[in-house]
Amino acid sequence: TEPVPLGVYRINFGDGLPLLETPERDSAVLSKLHRGRCVEVVQTQVTGDRVVRARVIVPQSQDNEDVNKLVKFTSGWISLLNAGASPVPLGAYVVVADEPGCVITEGGRLDSKVKGTSVPGSCMEVVSTRMEEGVVRGLIASGGHVTLFVPPRTNHVSFDDGTNGGGSGRIKADNGGQMFGMPVPLGTYQIIQDALTVTISIASNSSLVTRLGLNATVEIIETHVEDRSGDGSRVRGLLLVKNEDNNGSRPPSSGAMISG
Repeated sequence: TEPVPLGVYRINFGDGLPLLETPERDSAVLSKLHRGRCVEVVQTQVTGDRVVRARVIVPQSQDNEDVNKLVKFTSGWISLLNAGASPVPLGAYVVVADEPGCVITEGGRLDSKVKGTSVPGSCMEVVSTRMEEGVVRGLIASGGHVTLFVPPRTNHVSFDDGTNGGGSGRIKADNGGQMFGMPVPLGTYQIIQDALTVTISIASNSSLVTRLGLNATVEIIETHVEDRSGDGSRVRGLLLVKNEDNNGSRPPSSGAMISG
């Protein structure tokens, strides 16, 4: 088993999710969180009806239509049953912002001291997420915080001068949001390089486990970024190798890493 992760979640249900005053099933409804909205989960709890509920912090002015309601109710509880909300992915991200890229700050606040920049096309590993003034921020493994994206209809934060954690360039999503970093997707990959090396750990020079042949398929369940000093960074994937056994089933072989 694995714990239900904390951090930023996106509402998935087409009809949205009710924001409850308490985690109880018959709790009063404070407001409605519409599909696509982002909230920060800070606590989880299994209630008497065996449903996982999460206490969330709701940005107050993310939607103009219910801002007056949410000024009174900046936190509440939602149900995580049936994937009503899904966490913003952790792991490897590619910077998709225009020049100069993603600004890295020392702290999570947008006005924290700037310590560097991740240039467009570079990779970074996000280890946790949080909401800050209505935008989604990520703590990166190499140290510091970056803006990952601005959810749709967030209009109270400016991203023009590159000093507030977002960088001056960004990609506008169709729904009005702005993307600064794009997660490397998980799932099934097909090998396009013959004899691809699989190692025991994230380091590409660690012990060899096996080599994968051309057109083999693997299931990537985690992504990480290997920082090779002086030689840039490389995205690595934790995989399940699908091997046929005598019965025709496909038992997984876990704990190995390949380069993406």
